[in-house]
Amino acid sequence: MVYGPGIANAGDEVELNVMMAAFDSDNQPTVTYNGNSFRGTQGKGLIKTKVGSGTETTLSGTVSIKNKSGQTKTENWSHTIKIMRPQGTVSLPQLNVLYKGYNNIVEGVASGYDQTSLIGNGVSLSKSGSQHIAKVTTSGRTANIDIYGVNSVSKKRVKLGSFPFRIMTLPNPEFFFGAVEEGGKISPAEKNLFTRYKNSPLDAKFTILNWELSLNTAPRPEKGKGNRISDEATKLLRQGRPGTIVNVKMDYVGPDQVIRKKIASFVL
Repeated sequence: MVYGPGIANAGDEVELNVMMAAFDSDNQPTVTYNGNSFRGTQGKGLIKTKVGSGTETTLSGTVSIKNKSGQTKTENWSHTIKIMRPQGTVSLPQLNVLYKGYNNIVEGVASGYDQTSLIGNGVSLSKSGSQHIAKVTTSGRTANIDIYGVNSVSKKRVKLGSFPFRIMTLPNPEFFFGAVEEGGKISPAEKNLFTRYKNSPLDAKFTILNWELSLNTAPRPEKGKGNRISDEATKLLRQGRPGTIVNVKMDYVGPDQVIRKKIASFVL
């Protein structure tokens, strides 16, 4: 019989108690481990050792005890310990934000436990590999995510913290006519309109629903749908002189399904 921790952090010292199911108080067991043997006390042998790295380690050896007639009974023992890696985190509370209608990526680590559990209040959480996808479910301004450490051996579950998040709508993206950013000089041959985040870690896709292109020197605009301008709009662009202002009025939608409006200006 072996008693000891089922989980330990890398580099921790652990203690194991190795014993027979029954013993004679006048006849102490002899325990072997890692090539060494020693006589136990109070019916058990105490082993102290440090666990290394990796994901788990198995300690093993033998335990022996003599019966009344002096014959030695020997049994093998082994004990497996899951190894955790101590971790620390640094957070920016003012930047804790969850965006409406967006697959927010959330990571949680419960140091000292082999399993981590996240529970949301005002946000739904679904597992995605080693991460979670958080989707806002509240109409309020804040949501909370609680983190729990779970010991898979003892089934013990401990709440380690609760983290508040502000709820915000997705920021508006930048607009491009071809490869040219809003305000830049475009070619009359370009036909594609784009929207994307320029300096943001967010990976949100936006779709242009319809557009209206006009020149400040032309009396009538051209209209269309999607992110590609029509041949008629291209003809209108070719009529403009260098320096002519081109305005593109657009309706577009993001993953939050909010229809936004934008007027972007360019120069021929």
